[in-house]
Amino acid sequence: MPPLCAQVLTSACHPSSLPRSPTCPQILYFDPRTGKQLKDNQRDTAWAGWSCLLGFPVMGIWFADSDGTDINSVHASPSGRYVLTADDLGRVRLLNFPCVVQVG
Repeated sequence: MPPLCAQVLTSACHPSSLPRSPTCPQILYFDPRTGKQLKDNQRDTAWAGWSCLLGFPVMGIWFADSDGTDINSVHASPSGRYVLTADDLGRVRLLNFPCVVQVG
């Protein structure tokens, strides 16, 4: 298996963990001070922003027929009210954040 590189780095409000979203659909978290993977649940972590393609707050950004590679970029607004997505067809969408349902 080839080495996986970090696609997205998002910091928590307290810099104790970093999520990593490799090409396979999972999110791995790492302690930026030690480089070790965190295996504890991070669901209650307050993130400073969101630019990860995966996760509960963006599960509604995906199209019903998506293969998991259609959306290339995600960025939550500084206010935390909206999320922008960019897809393979060059479309940019503005959705509510968190976007947990497709009509977000």
